[in-house]
Amino acid sequence: SMPSQRLESSPSVLNFSIWLFTKLSATYGVTFTTVVQKVASFVFLAIAVSFLLTFFFLFRKKLRGFIISVGVLAFCLGYIFNVAPILIDRGANTVTAKPLEFKPIPPEMQAAYETIPVVADAHADSLLWSRDLNREADYGHVDVPRLLKGHVGLQGFTIVTGVPKGQNMIRNEPPTLLTDSTTHLSVAQAWPVATYSSRAARTLYQAKKLHAFAKKSNGALHVITNGEEMTRYLKNRKSVGHNITAGFMGIEGLHALDEDIANVDKFIEAGIRMMGPSHFFDNAVGGSAHGTEKGGLTTFGSEVVSALISKGVLIDLAHASQAVMDDVLELVTKANKGKPADDKLPIINSHTGIYSVCDSQRNMLDKHIQGVAQSGGAICITYFRPAQCGNGTLVSDLASIVKSVQHVISLVGVEHVCLGSDFDGAVSVPFDTTKLAYLYEAFAAAGLKHKEISMVMGDNLVRVIAEIVKRF
Repeated sequence: SMPSQRLESSPSVLNFSIWLFTKLSATYGVTFTTVVQKVASFVFLAIAVSFLLTFFFLFRKKLRGFIISVGVLAFCLGYIFNVAPILIDRGANTVTAKPLEFKPIPPEMQAAYETIPVVADAHADSLLWSRDLNREADYGHVDVPRLLKGHVGLQGFTIVTGVPKGQNMIRNEPPTLLTDSTTHLSVAQAWPVATYSSRAARTLYQAKKLHAFAKKSNGALHVITNGEEMTRYLKNRKSVGHNITAGFMGIEGLHALDEDIANVDKFIEAGIRMMGPSHFFDNAVGGSAHGTEKGGLTTFGSEVVSALISKGVLIDLAHASQAVMDDVLELVTKANKGKPADDKLPIINSHTGIYSVCDSQRNMLDKHIQGVAQSGGAICITYFRPAQCGNGTLVSDLASIVKSVQHVISLVGVEHVCLGSDFDGAVSVPFDTTKLAYLYEAFAAAGLKHKEISMVMGDNLVRVIAEIVKRF
């Protein structure tokens, strides 16, 4: 079956497009995504031309021309709304390791992995795409069936609301709504009209999507928003094993606020418990590691972060500029001063590499790692390049992830490191969520004990999220 209900009416068009675009990308030495973007531009042009021709032929009373132009218009619109989003998703969220690289895992190693109470991942952008997460897809990285196959018990579902055109790790101008790739994707995926002009609306819509997936999952997916739900879920997971999974929600970049601090409460009401100040560009809250100015928190940003602290929201430092990290750590440290350890507000970096291991603008400095650990929080290690410095083979990429984890352990202790894949974040990763046992095997081969691996692969993140949701 097709991965999305919306595509079942046009599988032949989809399959032909996949075949053709794969051939074109190989022939011209460009990525699959580049081909999709070029074709989409051509289709948009065809829509504009056929739209004008439709009125031209109607005015001239040329029936044959009118019928042809309407047919072309209908086909192009159907392609944009039904096929293009899936092709973009398929091209953007890939797995780099070849099937033959996944050698059988020794049964005792697989069994040890499956004894981890709750394997947890802090970051996946799966809500951005048109996939039905209750159905297993043959592309992308995360859906409920694959979480269950991979024995993943807690998944962070993060909400993306703004992507600059030509996004890169070095320097991005803040996009207008018209130049924002998320605007184009929301239109192509037929999201509610309000999402076309409001990033806050995009946030609330994606949150609503996760709740709807949980409702239709026959009990397989639970959304964690408060302490009672977390306690009940962990108790149920002990009794039913790996037949259920859970998600919590976060936001990538508080441009999602639309510069209105009142939206913080709306996001909290929607069940969102983790918020990051910035994503790929500077915004009204503060600078991005990939922005033009890369400054600290603005006056408005300080107000927002203070509100997050007072409300008990988990602050995510992923993608933040170094200056924003400094400012957030200072505010949280001040708020935590004098409080007992179990009452401090932890901070997180939901997906990062380590600068001391892999020299990338994307990665976290040791001083910021230490600041997060001081709060009782955790640094979640991501899998993709250039946050990791592997060479694209499974063995090399696993080694880079392990080295990043080992660095955090040596610097601040095993209690403060976790996993943050960035699955479905328009990245290429070594494996999808079904293959995390290979990461367990790599940790074990590097000398980590089972208890340490359990902490890294789940226990630490579960502790941090439990500490946050108990406040709601």
